[in-house]
Amino acid sequence: IIWYGLIGIIIMDLAVKHKKILLVDDDEIHLAIAEEMLKSKYEIITVTSGKAAVTKLLQGLTPDLILLDILMPNMDGWEIFNR
Repeated sequence: IIWYGLIGIIIMDLAVKHKKILLVDDDEIHLAIAEEMLKSKYEIITVTSGKAAVTKLLQGLTPDLILLDILMPNMDGWEIFNR
C-alpha cells in the first residue's frame, strides 16, 4: 500500500514523458503494474534484481527517479542504495 501511495505522490511531482524512472523489483507482477501505471507519462526501465540495477547505473543510465524494492534476494534495496 505504501509503495503504490508513493507512486501517486511521485506522479504529481515529476514533469513529462522525458523523465526516466528505473523500477527495481524481483516480483515481475509488481513491475508490470507499476510500468502500466507510469508508461504513458514517463520512460520506464525495469529490472528484476539489484545486480541488474547497479549494472544499468554503472553503464551510464541516469534515471530521474528510482523506485526500489527493499526486500529482494541476493542484493536488497538498501545495499543497492548504498552502492
